[in-house]
Amino acid sequence: MPIYSDDLIGGDPSKQKHFELYQNGLGYNNLIYIATILGDLKQRKELQKETYVALLIEEPEAHLHPQLQNLFFNYLNKLDTEQGFHIFISSHSPTITAKSNLKSVIVLQNQEHKIQALSLIKSGLSDTNHKYLRKFLDVTKSQLFF
Repeated sequence: MPIYSDDLIGGDPSKQKHFELYQNGLGYNNLIYIATILGDLKQRKELQKETYVALLIEEPEAHLHPQLQNLFFNYLNKLDTEQGFHIFISSHSPTITAKSNLKSVIVLQNQEHKIQALSLIKSGLSDTNHKYLRKFLDVTKSQLFF
């Protein structure tokens, strides 16, 4: 990551200093790692159009500030719709839940040592209930929901 703004170095890139990878936090290093994986997957998809790409990400919120979670999740949503990637995210982040399409949310719960899954699209909620739930689930209330 660059240390100085362009104003401080007068637009001269030779004066720019950068942080080394070991100086970054875990969140930034995870984003760098994910960026390399995504770049590889995008290239494979371009070369082989019929390729099925499924990306499984566990707790992308780990070590990321909520604003970075928003940026990252918005980018993943673009990949899902524009590139045809299928993205599966396991998370307990209220920030990500608040940004998710409710029809793609599956809630997992441990009941008496058995994992139960509830897909919100198959929950029996009417469209009116889905709209109300969407309006209700902001970052704060998402924690209460789960």
